[in-house]
Amino acid sequence: MDEAHILTGFRGDDRENVRERWNGISLRYLREEKPMGTLWSVRNLFNYVQEDIVLRNGDTVCDIYIGDIVDFSLSQRKAATGVAVKIRSPYSILSTRGREVTGFRERSALNHYINAGTYYL
Repeated sequence: MDEAHILTGFRGDDRENVRERWNGISLRYLREEKPMGTLWSVRNLFNYVQEDIVLRNGDTVCDIYIGDIVDFSLSQRKAATGVAVKIRSPYSILSTRGREVTGFRERSALNHYINAGTYYL
């Protein structure tokens, strides 16, 4: 990869430490002139990029290997693949019986999935 596009959204010019290159990768910033939303930003990206892309939300952190997502999506012949991860509680989970605490799990994974903010398109 030699180029990355950063969808900064509305007020994207308020960013600090803007670089034109990072680790040999050319950085191109695509900014909204007025609030248009995430879907508009992604659609706008395809005005600049004609090949497959890996899209990551900037506010999402998850432990995944991008190559696995690409391989899976290509093997399934899908136009788009999104990643879901189990949500981790930022709090300790208590098990109770009445007013008595019977168990204590430290910041464990819950049995619910959330959008990992990672896509292959």
